[in-house]
Amino acid sequence: MKCDIVWSMIYYICGCFYMFFGIFTMISNAKSHINRRFLLTTLSMAAWSFAYSFSMSEPSAEAKAFWNAFSVFGWGAFYCFFLRFVLILTDNSFQFNKLRNRLLFYLPAHISIFLFSPFGYFANIPYELVPSEGGWRSFLSANIGQIWIFLYSAVYVVTAVLLLVRWWRKIEPHTSLKRYVTHFLIATIGPFFAGMITDVFSDVMGLYQIPRLTIVFLIFPTIFLFIILTKFGLILERPKAEFIPEDLENIQENRLRLFQTAAAMFTIGAAGSFFLGYFIGGKNFATEFILASVVWGLGICLLFISYVSKKHTIQNTLFLIISILGMPGIAQYLRHRVRRS
Repeated sequence: MKCDIVWSMIYYICGCFYMFFGIFTMISNAKSHINRRFLLTTLSMAAWSFAYSFSMSEPSAEAKAFWNAFSVFGWGAFYCFFLRFVLILTDNSFQFNKLRNRLLFYLPAHISIFLFSPFGYFANIPYELVPSEGGWRSFLSANIGQIWIFLYSAVYVVTAVLLLVRWWRKIEPHTSLKRYVTHFLIATIGPFFAGMITDVFSDVMGLYQIPRLTIVFLIFPTIFLFIILTKFGLILERPKAEFIPEDLENIQENRLRLFQTAAAMFTIGAAGSFFLGYFIGGKNFATEFILASVVWGLGICLLFISYVSKKHTIQNTLFLIISILGMPGIAQYLRHRVRRS
């Protein structure tokens, strides 16, 4: 198996990890503000990782350049989302209620998307593709692009790390929280700066053989952060409800859990379908991508059923319609697998 395909699979698995991780936090408590921010952070990481995966696996230079540029919707938003999440986690008093502050805070993300998106400012600047052990790498001719990426990521990451260190110093010593936060800081600082070398400086220093590893290294701080948030009740902060059939609130809660579970099954099926069909089976990228996107989109629709209507009959009808819409795609997928086997 070629090295670029191996790295493409690694990026894809990382993307699935981040996506499921964020969805799990929202299922745990959708009303939590910190959960919503954490979902945005993990979804940006998933988009970042998926774009790298598709860029690695595509055979044509145009497709590689497109997906490499598409990754800006992941990393371009990630640093803002991560710092915003850290501000909430550390209970910082930064005033986001002012429109001016919000615009300034998210301005670097919008600038990055304007510069590096598939139809952005640098889209008309040709990419120079150079071979490496991690697949074909794109070297952007404009050095100002690399300088901007470094400044944007460095400023936001260093600020987030300083806030975490200040929060760490306020925690009482010899406690479990202090120990876990210490591990989280170590797992955060190392991957960020090691990844910065592989993502930003490798092209400048001529180290084309090194694949981009920031999004892979971020798995370690994500795991530690999940342990901290779950162990100390910052994510799973919804109390467990006792089941009482006559209680309307509990009935609604159980129905919401049903829709969330079904949506999770659709999402897992979509991710597994693409992985098996494209990476393992070697099928057409566009066909597998469309099939997985349709199944995943239907799963997302399931999450909003309880918000569309409170009437159980309407919810049941919508659930049935979405399930029926998913059946032809699944049946066609199975027939396609049997025909090819």
